[in-house]
Amino acid sequence: DKGYDFECLLYGDDFTLYDNLLNGKIKNMGIYKNNELLKVFNSFDVLIVPSICKETFGFIVLEALSYGTPVVVSENTGSKDLIKHDFEKYITTNDSIIEIILEIINNSTIIIKYSNMIKNIDIDFDIHEHEKKLTELYLNL
Repeated sequence: DKGYDFECLLYGDDFTLYDNLLNGKIKNMGIYKNNELLKVFNSFDVLIVPSICKETFGFIVLEALSYGTPVVVSENTGSKDLIKHDFEKYITTNDSIIEIILEIINNSTIIIKYSNMIKNIDIDFDIHEHEKKLTELYLNL
């Protein structure tokens, strides 16, 4: 209603319920395949991961960071730990997430700065090593 210029792309589940909201600014992009990750992450400026429930880690935040995509996450997501030190401002409550979105819409240089900062962080994560550690934990129970 305030004339902000943005578009919200919803990926994953079927979000057709939202198709006609906000004058067509919300678009249901549907489910994507793993080999489409580059195309998906290049289709938007910032990944927003809201959650009302406490959640486990999940890989979407890690995937976004690996593509240099800025992330705004709810304090309820386990993956907030990935951005805790470098991007604390972008861990938020669901109530204040709109404030961060509006700040980003009003100042597009935030995305560029955030993306450049991501490219310089050292994420020490290897999925194969992670799998080995989990298997060892289960075997030792």
